[in-house]
This record gives sequence, structure tokens and C-alpha cells, in this order.
Amino acid sequence: MMRWLALSALLAVSVTGCVTPAPFVASTAASPAVWQIAENPEGHLNREVLWGGMILEIKHRARYTELEMLGFPLDAQQQPQSERADEGRYILIVSGFLDPADYAVGRFLTFPGRITGARRGELRNEPYIWPMLDTLQPHLWPKDFREEGKHYSIGVGVRL
Repeated sequence: MMRWLALSALLAVSVTGCVTPAPFVASTAASPAVWQIAENPEGHLNREVLWGGMILEIKHRARYTELEMLGFPLDAQQQPQSERADEGRYILIVSGFLDPADYAVGRFLTFPGRITGARRGELRNEPYIWPMLDTLQPHLWPKDFREEGKHYSIGVGVRL
């Protein structure tokens, strides 16, 4: 009996080590979608959001990196759900230099951010508004994070 209990405990600990934890502490309030902010960006200045998406373009400036992102809703692990409809485009500002070898077009991020304004322009010959926000904590997902299939790992972890 004691052996069975020890084996069960070991199995429970090993299984929890395989769960991918969410990168950020979840807030109680859901973040609005990108398109909702784009409808009235001035009304959302300084609002905190938790967004995710795919990098469409990267531009390096003197003191920061600017990423054009395509927003996607997040799942329970705060991973962008690229199989769902996108929520629109936005501009993410990250202080300092992001290596384009790591932060390449097509990679996915999740981050807490703060709405700082909007950029107006044209997209496909139509007026478009890109909400702008900044972050200090971009979480870069592995290239294969959305792949289905068996993933094996060994470790101990706790998920709350």
C-alpha cells in the first residue's frame, strides 16, 4: 500500500511538471480586444492590457524597438490562438534592442502593456488605426508552441 501511495505521488508531481505555466499573473478583468481599443484609443490611454499576437514587422529606433503585431485572443495559458480570427493590428514599443534573430516575423508574443496612443494611416488603401502600447516584459513563445502532438519533459512544477 505504501509503495502504491509513493508511486501515485511521484506520478502526480511528474505530470504537473509537464504543464506549461502562464507567463504572467492573470488579472481579474479581461483585456479588451485590439479592435475595441482602435475604435476609441484616446478613451483608453494608460489602460493596462494583456495581449498577444504575431510579429508582422520589426523596426529598430535609437532607444527602442517597434513591433507591428497582429493580435489574437489568448487561451488559458495566455498563448495567442492563431487558429482563431485575428483582432486587428497594433504597434508594440519595447525599450532597448530586440534581436531580430529571436524576434523574427512570424514569431508569437504575450505581454502586459499600457496603451499610449494610436497611429493613423492606411492599410490596403483604407483608413486604419493602430493602437500603440508599451511593455517591459514581452514573452516570446517557442517556435513550436502551437504544434499538437506529444511533448515530453521531466521536471517538477506547481500550477495554481
